[in-house]
Amino acid sequence: MPLLLYNALLNERSSKSEGVWVDQLCINQDNEAEKQITVNSMDIIYKCARAVVILLDDVEITENEQDALRAYIREYEAAGETHDGFRNPHYDDDPPYITTNILMRAVYEKILQARWFSRAWCMHEARLGKRHIFLIPCEEQPDSLPKVFRFTNFFMMHFLGLGGSIQQTERKWMWIVTVLTNAILSIEETKRHPSCLQVFTETFRQDAGGNPRIESLEARKFDANLDKLSIAVNSIDLGLSLSPRARDIENGLPPPTEDECCRRFTIAAIATCDPSAMCTSGHELEICSALRSWMRWPLFNDSLAFRLRQRKPWTIDFDPSPASGWIMLQMGVFDRAGGLRWATESRIKVCLEFLRSCNGRGIIFHSLTFKELNLPSKVWVDLIIKTLACLMECGIEWLSLAPLARTGLQKFLDREAEISQNDPAKTTATWTAVENLEAQSLMDLAMHLIYRGPAVETKLGQSMEFWQPVCIANETGSKALTFVRRLPEREAFGATPIVLFPDMPDAYSDLFRAWTLVKGEPEREQQPNGDWAWKYHLMGKSRIFGNIANGKIEPTFTSFIDKVKVYGPVDLPL
Repeated sequence: MPLLLYNALLNERSSKSEGVWVDQLCINQDNEAEKQITVNSMDIIYKCARAVVILLDDVEITENEQDALRAYIREYEAAGETHDGFRNPHYDDDPPYITTNILMRAVYEKILQARWFSRAWCMHEARLGKRHIFLIPCEEQPDSLPKVFRFTNFFMMHFLGLGGSIQQTERKWMWIVTVLTNAILSIEETKRHPSCLQVFTETFRQDAGGNPRIESLEARKFDANLDKLSIAVNSIDLGLSLSPRARDIENGLPPPTEDECCRRFTIAAIATCDPSAMCTSGHELEICSALRSWMRWPLFNDSLAFRLRQRKPWTIDFDPSPASGWIMLQMGVFDRAGGLRWATESRIKVCLEFLRSCNGRGIIFHSLTFKELNLPSKVWVDLIIKTLACLMECGIEWLSLAPLARTGLQKFLDREAEISQNDPAKTTATWTAVENLEAQSLMDLAMHLIYRGPAVETKLGQSMEFWQPVCIANETGSKALTFVRRLPEREAFGATPIVLFPDMPDAYSDLFRAWTLVKGEPEREQQPNGDWAWKYHLMGKSRIFGNIANGKIEPTFTSFIDKVKVYGPVDLPL
């Protein structure tokens, strides 16, 4: 630790008798038993600390950058606090302030490139702290004493917000905004506890090197994974820690790959009644060569919610072995006989006309997402057409559509009425009424739904052509849109675990999932207690978009199936 920062750290004490904890110095790095005990106590140490002081010792701010930063701090302090305690100069600038000020952008990028923002152990300490102070050294000048910039958590959160889209594109850094927000709202009545899976996802996105004394690169990587798992378990505020046996790589358990760590953590999340554990929709976990897993890796958008602190206990049975082959649930079923409305041929025709019109007018919609996923053009064009047709079914009031998309969709519906009142063979498409910006808005909405719904499955090598958009409607008039895999040679249907309803709050409205299930062979299995359970395979999940939520979803279920044993996918002919 540089002497300059060491002295600045000591100056943060409220008195000379106040203690300072520095992990690297206060833990005997050569004593594995001491390290194990201390790591499992990190939640107590950092939650009880008056402040967590963050030393960005690999950053130096130049003289010109110092001048720009001082000028901005003066402006920030002169702005005064808003009703919620924040100061907001330049916060809503368009384009973002950081992109238009070269020196401030240089400071911004230097700070976010500091090692501290990418290390899993640093995230752990910051997440547990109540108050944060950032100390950043300045470049030494010949004629002046060395200086240190001091940022409070309020200013750092404001400063990060100045980056706009720059900061949003780097998900590896977005955790700090959540941490600082939670620290500022640390009064017990308002403090929000992130979902277990959000903590896990953010932790495993960070860096950890493992024990440097381990010579084998694979074993060191496994040790780093266990470090991250220990951090995630210790951070979820449930008094849990990784046991010494779990830390031992040669303990008879499967090797601690990232997927195996995800399996162990998902089981802990289910035990805490965290709904996000049932909503993960990333890649299938590879945890046992004999069985494919029903568990999924959590995507970033699978975990953007806060954990329920007083959720009613649930009873869920699952395979307790390392294979974690199945989970037993009660499922509510969507099917064609109930509230599902597939895209009709007439609406598909309207949307096909629209797409041809866009091509003829040179309207180019954003296809980078699909290039990234390496989808054949025919597949995603067909999916866009059917998604637009389902949007017509959902109607212009759905999801409080943006004005441009709303106007464009109304013209779609007008066009459908025109076709139904005339001879379709003699009707000429008049799509010039749909303005370019309206067309762009509708295309962007369709692309967003597809990418946030089923598109992740393509990373597993599954064909997108089997995913079909569908509108869900219930007796109250509420509607939603989701995607279900319609599989060749197997009957597939959409379903949702009833355990998530009816007390799913608004905080989890983005976590509704439609599970595509197919029947097992045989259809039922006898349990050790003599009961029989239906056997199904999970073929994929898609987000449910819309306003069917909080108890309003039940009328859309055609049936309920009790004691459903959900296994991992089965291989199907393509």
